[in-house]
Amino acid sequence: MTIPHKLAVSFLVLCASAAAMMLVFYSSFDAIRRATDSSNASQTVLSKVQTLETSILRQNSRFRGFMVTADPTYLKSYREARAEFDSTYAAVRPMLSDPEMLRNIYTSQRETLAWRRDWGDRLIALVERGGQQQAQQMMRDARQTVMTSKAVLPLRAVRDYESKRLVREAERQAAAIHTGMKTLVIGGIALIATAILLAVLLSRTIARLITRLTGTMAELAIGRHDVEIQGAARSDELGDMAAPCWSSATPPWRSRLPRPSRRATMPSRSGQSTR
Repeated sequence: MTIPHKLAVSFLVLCASAAAMMLVFYSSFDAIRRATDSSNASQTVLSKVQTLETSILRQNSRFRGFMVTADPTYLKSYREARAEFDSTYAAVRPMLSDPEMLRNIYTSQRETLAWRRDWGDRLIALVERGGQQQAQQMMRDARQTVMTSKAVLPLRAVRDYESKRLVREAERQAAAIHTGMKTLVIGGIALIATAILLAVLLSRTIARLITRLTGTMAELAIGRHDVEIQGAARSDELGDMAAPCWSSATPPWRSRLPRPSRRATMPSRSGQSTR
């Protein structure tokens, strides 16, 4: 293998090692990203479900306040809570994918609308027409029926589900971060070790022999033709460099030295031998 090929292989090994480490890094960061996206989605859903629950409780409390006092200021907050519930429900429903959670959110909306129709809006309209005593008596007779528990409890099931999901995604994030840290340490050590190994191999096969050939040429230049010539039998560029030194050695010593490779003695482009 020629020296350019050896260098090319060395760089390919380094690039492949770096690419493998980057691939593992990408997998770890992608897992972190997906866990983060899922966690953010769960947090958004949890926030909106809490808003739904709060708006239902606000509707109930303002409704009861109006039943007792007939103060129209309660109606403003009641209608604001109604609008908040409707807009939040429209926003949160597309965010849910679990069939059971979709059923729960739909049940809450259905029960809320039923409560408004049967109690909230109906008794408020009755009080506005002057039937406050009648409305209060209807509430006393209804007892538990007038409460909003059927609308709130399904939301709490969704809230518990999303809270557990947040815990799972946090665990996934921690595992992905741990994997990324391990990859950084192990991959960095492996990459450095590979670079050092390649440097040592190249130094032994190329740099060290070049240094020795330089010294041999210096010995030959001062008339010492009995020096040991290394690398003359190589089939790469170093063999080409050693071939003239082999030719310069005296015949008695040349017979003891390894002959140059066939590549080193092949005719050059000008038709002459390199020997």
